[in-house]
Amino acid sequence: MPSAFSTDSCCDTVTKVQSYEGHSESVSCPYESQYQNSLKYICRGNRPSTCLQQALITSDTKQNGRFRLDDDKMSGKFTVNISSLTKNDSGSYLCGVQRNSDLDVFSAVELEMNVSCVHENKMVRAVSYTLFSAYLEMPGKTSTQITGKPVKDVFQYELLLINMYLLQK
Repeated sequence: MPSAFSTDSCCDTVTKVQSYEGHSESVSCPYESQYQNSLKYICRGNRPSTCLQQALITSDTKQNGRFRLDDDKMSGKFTVNISSLTKNDSGSYLCGVQRNSDLDVFSAVELEMNVSCVHENKMVRAVSYTLFSAYLEMPGKTSTQITGKPVKDVFQYELLLINMYLLQK
């Protein structure tokens, strides 16, 4: 299966990062020691030729909205933290290091958003909607019993699942 980067000679491998909506995620971008003082940046997509012009953040700006760039020169990597992730953040990114005399150096990252817990409960619709008897054991609290009565619709069932989840917190 061809990769989104297959026509681009910049990146032999793609680092896959998985996260959840609403969470923060850090993307690590390695570079060689000779580029310690070079400009670092990250962009959306997979086109090196336009990456710097479309950079979401650079090592000069350090912070841009939900994006923060930290450069650890001793370890030879810069890290881009993206906060409050949304499903629109999914996709391809390029980490770039500017080289004055040659083409910039790139590494590729694929960010994938997973379904959060509450959304997973919605996927239980194929299960029977009658709960017979369930006990929630909560550390430091007494057991809570949910008696078995038919649940009449999917919405009611989803509310029950959310309440059960919140009781466990």
